[in-house]
Amino acid sequence: MFKHVLIQRMVPLVLFMALLPLGELCAQPVLPYKHPVQRGSAELLEQIRQLQVLGGALFVAAHPDDENTRMIAWLAGERKVQTTYISLTRGDGGQNLIGPELAELLGVLRTQELLRARGIDRGEQLFTRANDFGYSKHPDETLEIWDREEVLSDMVWAIRKLRPDVIINRFDHRSSGTTHGHHTASAILALEAFELAADPRAFPEQLAFAEPWQAARIFFNTSWWFYGSREAFAKADKSQLISIDPGTYQTARGLSYSEIAAHSRSMHRCQGFGSTGARGSEPEYLEWLGGIPMPATESASGQAGEGALSAAQDPFSGLDLSWSRVAGGQAVEEALLKAETAFDINQPHLAVPALMEAYRLMEAVQEDPRVRHRRELCADLIRQCLGLWFEATVPKAQAVPGDSLSVQAEWVVRSPQVLTLEVLELLNEEGEVIQRKPLSGVTAGQNESIKKTLNIRIANDAPFSTAYWLREEPSLGLFKVEEQELRGLPESPRPFYLRAIASIDGQPIVWKAPLVHTYNDPVRGQVYEPFELLPPAAVRTDQPVYLFPSDAARPLRLLIKANRDGVRGVLRAKAENGWEISDGMPFDIAKKGEQIGLDLMVRPPQGNQSSELRLVLEIDGVSYPWSMLKVDYEHIPAQTILKPAKARLSRLDLELRSHNIGYVMGAGDDIPQALREIGCTVTLLDDAFFAASALDERLQAFDAIVAGIRAYNTREQLPLVQEALMRYVQQGGTYLVQYNTQRPLLVDQIGPYPFVVSRERVTREDAPVTLLQAAHPALSQPNQITEEDFDGWIQERGLYFASSWDEAYTPLLSSHDPEEDPRQGGLLVAQYGKGWFAFSGYSFFRQLPAGVPGAFRLFANLISLGR
Repeated sequence: MFKHVLIQRMVPLVLFMALLPLGELCAQPVLPYKHPVQRGSAELLEQIRQLQVLGGALFVAAHPDDENTRMIAWLAGERKVQTTYISLTRGDGGQNLIGPELAELLGVLRTQELLRARGIDRGEQLFTRANDFGYSKHPDETLEIWDREEVLSDMVWAIRKLRPDVIINRFDHRSSGTTHGHHTASAILALEAFELAADPRAFPEQLAFAEPWQAARIFFNTSWWFYGSREAFAKADKSQLISIDPGTYQTARGLSYSEIAAHSRSMHRCQGFGSTGARGSEPEYLEWLGGIPMPATESASGQAGEGALSAAQDPFSGLDLSWSRVAGGQAVEEALLKAETAFDINQPHLAVPALMEAYRLMEAVQEDPRVRHRRELCADLIRQCLGLWFEATVPKAQAVPGDSLSVQAEWVVRSPQVLTLEVLELLNEEGEVIQRKPLSGVTAGQNESIKKTLNIRIANDAPFSTAYWLREEPSLGLFKVEEQELRGLPESPRPFYLRAIASIDGQPIVWKAPLVHTYNDPVRGQVYEPFELLPPAAVRTDQPVYLFPSDAARPLRLLIKANRDGVRGVLRAKAENGWEISDGMPFDIAKKGEQIGLDLMVRPPQGNQSSELRLVLEIDGVSYPWSMLKVDYEHIPAQTILKPAKARLSRLDLELRSHNIGYVMGAGDDIPQALREIGCTVTLLDDAFFAASALDERLQAFDAIVAGIRAYNTREQLPLVQEALMRYVQQGGTYLVQYNTQRPLLVDQIGPYPFVVSRERVTREDAPVTLLQAAHPALSQPNQITEEDFDGWIQERGLYFASSWDEAYTPLLSSHDPEEDPRQGGLLVAQYGKGWFAFSGYSFFRQLPAGVPGAFRLFANLISLGR
């Protein structure tokens, strides 16, 4: 029985593409926010040719960075089809090499990195509601946690709205149990959706807004690494595979598709996927899985964009990708051919009359979503051929409902083509006109800057800006998105857009621009930021978890930040399970941007009890339960995220014997703050610390030293101080190293004795844990560890366990996922000289920031070894 999904309407897959660029040239810097970039004539001619192709491809995988950017760049550039990557998740369960964001905030960062990647390889981006809950060893587990039917409905919806001709899986649907369960599940769902999208009995509620659609073919994008090695793939039978060559050189961009793909993949910075572009021929392979069979031999059909590709090696072989596939399309194609003929590299505006004719003709057939998409591309192409700069700027990047807002529209036509501006309209995110300004036929002269201003008062009930999928609490496997029209979109619609209605030779044309704030940075020059609507104030705790080692009351520091002048209200706080909390604290903030602190007194109950602290600001009779967080890196637009304001309170019976801790930060985690919460003094050991003199003496000042996650993958100075760290242990210190991946390890040997880091992991957070040496000091002093200490763990037990080790190490714990052999390499300890070395694959980096009591007790024992 299908779980039907009612989808009321779909915001265009590429929001308002009539203005926004498809992406910057690889040779140019990737800008942190989209704005009307003007491309050169060679690319404009390529875009005219791209409009002549009415075909599409949907590339399917599980996570950001799973996509094959070489294939996407080739499909979009060489075959000139609408190419969309649908990542089933936003990568929330991964790690972060460039900052502290994990979980939902990491998903926000990775979403924006994907959008920047698509801006380079010219693909488009979609998602499903599936949550990346962490590594899964089998697709059955994945599909159970995700809610198979809900994610399948999202896949069917994407196919029906996009109408792709081919679907390409990045992973093999036959690989159950041999790779990441998310990967295999993505391929399984794609095969099911390939069939169901054409079945009117599947998710019939969608049919009020989309028609059934049968893609012509589905493929598996295989490569040598599915065979284990290049040598094995070279010997494999490839008679059932077709090959394409992304090494093709695109003269309009001055790069091969492989080079473009490397630039695109390098946008996955938080995953450390910087790539070097390859030059020369390097085939990609596709295995036909279903649909119309591939022809054995035939000559190329001559479709636009096919070049010299053999039809037998073309995934679109035998398919009509021309405009004749839609009623009235032949006239559109003829107009586009006229535009190509009229195009002059020195005078691109000469192609505008024919492009305007195509734009007009497309209106009659734009009920087809493929035509709507091309019409938006055609409008943007007309803008670029005119040399038209059109943008809508605001004097500040953020505002509050109820504020007054001044919007300045600017346009400059840098060609002799006459353009008449008729009307400016300000739209909200629902597409409703909230202000209209007739211009009485303003004609823009060549290279003349014209500016017009609209002033509005923002409605008091205008929705706030945030990632739409984070507005409500998700389940373990699925984001909750009630607004059906939002499902699948890469990001939330912007709060306001400016629509310009113009005419060329009496024919109307429309462009849209999101409101942006721009300023000059002394180093970077002009910077663009998205305009956002925020609540009048937001509250947050200074840390996500508060631990109470006794029954004594303590103050918790709360921070309230104003987003407007003159914010007054009352802070409300609530917790359960017997926690006593002061409530009804007044606050008064005079200036916008000012932040004040309040101390909330909290007294825990007796015994080990946890509770969730919920915070609400009451301002002018309205409740605002939001904390405000920012994800801000130079390579993406700044993202302001609103999440429910909360923290975890935990009463914890804990004894600690090591208090002065040195911490070697690796890829980034929140453990240092968690250790401070239990009474530790934590010093971050940065490169300057290691480079200073008398290193051995300064190391000996610490009770224990901890290496953060992936420190031996990311901290290039560690090999230079490894001997000093081992001397620290030998002379009586305690050194705890958390998980590292196999590649690239910067040292040959992490510990004083050899052990091998593997890919073994225990993915079930509730997998039973056996104490192998219950009397060992690490499990008995100063806290007696029992199996109950492994209750309440989140996401996983651990990852990258050791697979073999020197006999000097003692394995302390054993755990395993269902139907697997016990894994004993997750926690190894060894005495070395007078001190202790410990290696842990158990995921403390997730458990401590989440306030898991047993994880704190075990961690306290490990750093207290020898004391």
